[in-house]
Amino acid sequence: MINEFFKNLEPIVDKLSEIQQDRDVRVNRYVKQKTSWLKKELAHIDYPEREAFIKQQISEQELALIEKRRAFQHTAIEALTKSNLELRHILEHHQGIQYIKPLPTTESKTTHSFVYLNNREFTDCLKSLHNNLSKEGYIDSPFGNLSSIFQKEKVNKKVNWIASKRSLKYFVDKLCQKESVQCKNKWVCASNCFTIVGQSIDILGKEKLPSDSEVQKINSILSKF
Repeated sequence: MINEFFKNLEPIVDKLSEIQQDRDVRVNRYVKQKTSWLKKELAHIDYPEREAFIKQQISEQELALIEKRRAFQHTAIEALTKSNLELRHILEHHQGIQYIKPLPTTESKTTHSFVYLNNREFTDCLKSLHNNLSKEGYIDSPFGNLSSIFQKEKVNKKVNWIASKRSLKYFVDKLCQKESVQCKNKWVCASNCFTIVGQSIDILGKEKLPSDSEVQKINSILSKF
């Protein structure tokens, strides 16, 4: 009778083993794809800008991990957990990935700053944006600083954002949704172009939404840009 019991268990054990193997394959595939993609991206990002980019990827996966835990999606949980361990390893050793300096190109996207594509209305639009942001208490910087972050060049004088970190995150997110604005990585560009009350920015992407009144105010400002 005992032998019969164990014999009946064999198909169940085999099925569980098959499920686990399939799960391992999917987890390893995700981790491999994510790390391979990141290493390729880093090869085209200069060393000083890499840390913010990698931290942003880790932050995004941590937020995804919270959602997967709530939904009890165990395969996704394991994949994101292992992937973040690999990303943290890359964060510590990214200097070993050789930087491939880009060839001269007409490509408009850059990680140095944002790019405003509507050249004909550049000055008027920027002046309006500067006036509205200053009037509403978001920035404390001269017009030249704001103008420089849309010039596709490395920014020497950053724009000082004097409102909340959440409001800056929302502003950058909505700014980069506009057809007239481009950048290669919005969070790296943000850290290169802005300070918050005079302090350097670490990671913006993990910030939550600001208050409804802030959202409406920023939407109104950008609707005119």
